[in-house]
Amino acid sequence: MNKTIPAATLSHEQQIELTLAYERGTDAALVREWLGRYPVLSDDIITFVLALRVLDGPDVALEGNLEAAIDRGMARGVASAVAATPTRAWGLREALKSANLTKSALARQLRLGLDVVDKFVQGQINLATVPQRFFAELATALDTQPELAFAWAQHSTGVRPANLRAEAGMHDEAPAVESFADAIAHSPAANMSADARTYWLAD
Repeated sequence: MNKTIPAATLSHEQQIELTLAYERGTDAALVREWLGRYPVLSDDIITFVLALRVLDGPDVALEGNLEAAIDRGMARGVASAVAATPTRAWGLREALKSANLTKSALARQLRLGLDVVDKFVQGQINLATVPQRFFAELATALDTQPELAFAWAQHSTGVRPANLRAEAGMHDEAPAVESFADAIAHSPAANMSADARTYWLAD
């Protein structure tokens, strides 16, 4: 099946900034920052960086050829990236299903209580309170990149921006959320080991 290359909504300057960040190896940090700053552009931001990753190889040099890199990245990379990693309208439920991973299995891998994982998947944990290492470990469990794991979390019910919830036909009211630390603190003792609780509550 042929994939349609999505129309880019990133400005030319933003594309260049992302390309330079990719070349410096700082794209993950920049993408994470931009996902928080421009949630409405999350699909385009992720797709563009994925396109650069698909394009990149031992015989490809981006330095000094940004215009060509952008053109080739959009022309050659986006279709492959979209085919390999669907991101549009995805939340953690869809990501878990695609990875053939249950919430119980994810809880075991992350050494978290099932109740904590369930709250996270339901969008009932404030993402601003979640440590970066959580997204790194979540990405490993889902066999993806941390910025994609973060974006999927953003698209989960309750954490999506109001405009995205409206587009999805969801009620404007988001469920009550709590901090990551509170979710762990409220998890019954039987659900998490003391070591795991200490690990996740560490600064």
